[in-house]
Amino acid sequence: MQLIKKTLTYFVSIFLASTVSIAQAHPGHDATVGFVGGLLHPLSGVDHLLMILLVGLWSVFKLKKFFLGPVFFMSGMMLGILFGLQVGAIPWFEMGIAVSLMAIGLFIYFTKQLLSPIALGLIAFFGLFHGFAHTDANLFYEASQWVIYKDLLGLLVSTSALHCIGGLIAFMVRDHKLLISRLIGSFTVMYGITLSYFLILQGHGSLV
Repeated sequence: MQLIKKTLTYFVSIFLASTVSIAQAHPGHDATVGFVGGLLHPLSGVDHLLMILLVGLWSVFKLKKFFLGPVFFMSGMMLGILFGLQVGAIPWFEMGIAVSLMAIGLFIYFTKQLLSPIALGLIAFFGLFHGFAHTDANLFYEASQWVIYKDLLGLLVSTSALHCIGGLIAFMVRDHKLLISRLIGSFTVMYGITLSYFLILQGHGSLV
């Protein structure tokens, strides 16, 4: 029971800390592009950090082959980075991130899971938006190709580690799987809706 309290306290703390700057949930690269920049980037936005942790948690809770969730998410993320480098800015990508949080929250909440191919396809699709956020900075476009490669390596290392942490949390609370799924799923959907609301207020939810 103590473990459940600690787990829930962790996620509630994330939510409370994020309300201060929820409209700037994913600020992109603020300082440098490189291995360290990529390594730290998932920690720069509550939205991305939460999504990565929950993909790991959901994968352990709901998939027979738990590694597939992280693999599909990171594959989508890398495609999103390539897409961002090719097409430039998309004004509504932050709304896609908010919707991805609502989706993973619902995935976790419901005990009757979507068919794995559909669920994994959606996980990869939402990874596109999180990947695109990684290129949403002028510094990234100005960097050399070699520096970008090092940045992406750092991003993959950090994302993989966070997926594993999310999976470890799921493993630790597996005896209370139903309760944890309901609480964390509800929390994440609420967070996604709140983020969407603030994005719309600031005009980031427009498709044009």
